Amino acid sequence: MHHRMMTSAPGVLERVRTFVVRGYRRISRKNVFDHPSRKLLYALILDNPGIGMKDLAELSGLNEHTMKYHLDKIQDAGQISVCLAGNSRHYFENHGTYSSWEQQLFSRSHQNGTGRIIRVVRKNPGITRGDVAKELGVSGPVISRIILPLIQEGLIRQEADGKFRRYYPGWDKETTTLHLNS
Repeated sequence: MHHRMMTSAPGVLERVRTFVVRGYRRISRKNVFDHPSRKLLYALILDNPGIGMKDLAELSGLNEHTMKYHLDKIQDAGQISVCLAGNSRHYFENHGTYSSWEQQLFSRSHQNGTGRIIRVVRKNPGITRGDVAKELGVSGPVISRIILPLIQEGLIRQEADGKFRRYYPGWDKETTTLHLNS
């Protein structure tokens, strides 16, 4: 007959000793970039303000869960901020470089549909819905559906011109630090 020896769950002192022996340390503002993945993610965010998870994963080669962990640590250390645009999270360095409005504009410009519309309107101020649709190869109703939130957020300005609606950038090129990809 074999008897199993029951062991109790490790106590607090034992768990603390395990952390000390294995070299765990608290991640702080001073050491947050000691890890190469966090350093890489931060560099990508600096180079691509408003970048989203999908693009970060593609550029960094990290999987989504690993990336989320490291992004949370960088955010907890106060080095990045997150802007929600639509249903997506977009990342910025957290040193007051971009206003909340600029963060929204950058974030939206990184999204596939909205970003394409923002770039077309930026290049062609006063463009009509039909011309935007033709330029992007989609139908007019698709443009209307995608552009409405951009108008509501003030990123695109709409003006009536007879039976047409014309679209203009909602930002001042002189005061906004926006450098959208062409």
